[in-house]
Amino acid sequence: MPTTTLAPSRVAIAIVEDDAGFLDALRRAVQTAVDLRLAGVAATTRADGLALRDRPPADVLLVDLGLPDGSGIDIIRAAAQRRPECSVMASSSFGDGTNITWSIEAGAAGYLMNQ
Repeated sequence: MPTTTLAPSRVAIAIVEDDAGFLDALRRAVQTAVDLRLAGVAATTRADGLALRDRPPADVLLVDLGLPDGSGIDIIRAAAQRRPECSVMASSSFGDGTNITWSIEAGAAGYLMNQ
Protein backbone atom coordinates (compact mmCIF):
# COMPACT_ATOMS: atom_id res chain seq x y z
CA MET A 1 0.00 0.00 0.00
CA PRO A 2 1.54 3.36 -1.00
CA THR A 3 2.11 5.89 1.69
CA THR A 4 1.03 9.43 1.16
CA THR A 5 2.92 12.28 2.61
CA LEU A 6 1.00 15.40 3.35
CA ALA A 7 2.76 18.61 2.50
CA PRO A 8 3.26 20.72 5.59
CA SER A 9 0.79 23.56 5.74
CA ARG A 10 2.26 27.00 5.38
CA VAL A 11 1.45 29.74 7.86
CA ALA A 12 -0.59 32.49 6.19
CA ILE A 13 0.71 35.98 7.00
CA ALA A 14 -1.15 39.25 6.38
CA ILE A 15 0.66 42.57 6.78
CA VAL A 16 -0.57 46.11 7.50
CA GLU A 17 2.39 48.46 7.01
CA ASP A 18 2.66 51.93 5.49
CA ASP A 19 6.48 52.17 5.38
CA ALA A 20 7.32 50.98 1.86
CA GLY A 21 10.86 49.89 2.69
CA PHE A 22 9.88 47.89 5.77
CA LEU A 23 6.88 46.41 3.94
CA ASP A 24 9.15 45.30 1.11
CA ALA A 25 11.54 43.64 3.59
CA LEU A 26 8.66 41.86 5.34
CA ARG A 27 7.15 40.76 2.04
CA ARG A 28 10.48 39.31 0.85
CA ALA A 29 11.02 37.52 4.16
CA VAL A 30 7.58 35.88 3.98
CA GLN A 31 7.84 35.01 0.29
CA THR A 32 11.25 33.35 0.66
CA ALA A 33 10.34 31.27 3.71
CA VAL A 34 9.21 27.78 2.74
CA ASP A 35 6.79 27.51 5.66
CA LEU A 36 5.10 30.91 5.17
CA ARG A 37 2.80 32.38 2.55
CA LEU A 38 1.64 35.93 2.05
CA ALA A 39 -2.13 36.07 2.56
CA GLY A 40 -2.60 39.80 2.06
CA VAL A 41 -1.14 43.27 2.34
CA ALA A 42 -2.64 46.60 3.34
CA ALA A 43 0.05 49.06 2.36
CA THR A 44 -1.31 52.47 3.11
CA THR A 45 -3.92 53.18 5.77
CA ARG A 46 -5.84 52.08 8.84
CA ALA A 47 -8.95 51.80 6.66
CA ASP A 48 -7.13 49.36 4.34
CA GLY A 49 -6.02 47.36 7.38
CA LEU A 50 -9.57 47.13 8.70
CA ALA A 51 -10.70 45.88 5.27
CA LEU A 52 -7.88 43.30 5.25
CA ARG A 53 -9.19 41.60 8.38
CA ASP A 54 -12.42 40.82 6.47
CA ARG A 55 -10.63 38.97 3.65
CA PRO A 56 -9.90 35.25 3.82
CA PRO A 57 -8.35 34.71 7.23
CA ALA A 58 -4.64 34.68 7.91
CA ASP A 59 -2.94 32.72 10.66
CA VAL A 60 -0.89 35.78 11.66
CA LEU A 61 -1.69 39.46 11.17
CA LEU A 62 1.26 41.85 11.52
CA VAL A 63 0.00 45.40 12.19
CA ASP A 64 1.94 48.66 12.12
CA LEU A 65 0.81 50.96 14.93
CA GLY A 66 1.64 54.27 13.27
CA LEU A 67 -0.60 54.61 10.22
CA PRO A 68 -1.30 57.93 8.49
CA ASP A 69 -5.04 57.89 9.20
CA GLY A 70 -5.08 56.44 12.70
CA SER A 71 -3.73 53.85 15.05
CA GLY A 72 -3.07 50.23 14.22
CA ILE A 73 -4.41 49.42 17.68
CA ASP A 74 -7.91 49.79 16.20
CA ILE A 75 -7.05 47.07 13.68
CA ILE A 76 -5.60 44.83 16.40
CA ARG A 77 -8.74 45.21 18.52
CA ALA A 78 -11.06 44.57 15.56
CA ALA A 79 -9.07 41.55 14.37
CA ALA A 80 -8.92 40.06 17.88
CA GLN A 81 -12.71 40.37 18.19
CA ARG A 82 -13.62 39.20 14.69
CA ARG A 83 -10.87 36.58 14.13
CA PRO A 84 -9.83 35.23 17.54
CA GLU A 85 -8.09 32.28 15.83
CA CYS A 86 -5.65 34.70 14.18
CA SER A 87 -2.50 35.64 16.10
CA VAL A 88 -1.94 39.38 15.89
CA MET A 89 1.49 40.98 16.20
CA ALA A 90 2.06 44.72 16.59
CA SER A 91 4.90 46.29 14.61
CA SER A 92 6.25 49.73 15.28
CA SER A 93 9.27 51.93 15.69
CA PHE A 94 7.65 53.16 18.93
CA GLY A 95 9.36 51.14 21.66
CA ASP A 96 7.76 52.83 24.62
CA GLY A 97 5.93 50.81 27.23
CA THR A 98 2.63 52.57 26.60
CA ASN A 99 2.32 51.43 22.97
CA ILE A 100 3.40 47.92 23.86
CA THR A 101 0.86 47.74 26.70
CA TRP A 102 -1.96 49.16 24.55
CA SER A 103 -1.17 46.64 21.80
CA ILE A 104 -1.26 43.67 24.18
CA GLU A 105 -4.44 44.95 25.85
CA ALA A 106 -6.07 45.30 22.40
CA GLY A 107 -5.31 41.64 21.63
CA ALA A 108 -1.79 41.48 20.19
CA ALA A 109 0.17 38.34 21.03
CA GLY A 110 3.49 40.14 20.68
CA TYR A 111 5.38 43.22 19.56
CA LEU A 112 7.98 43.57 16.79
CA MET A 113 10.30 46.57 16.86
CA ASN A 114 10.98 47.95 13.38
CA GLN A 115 14.15 50.01 13.32
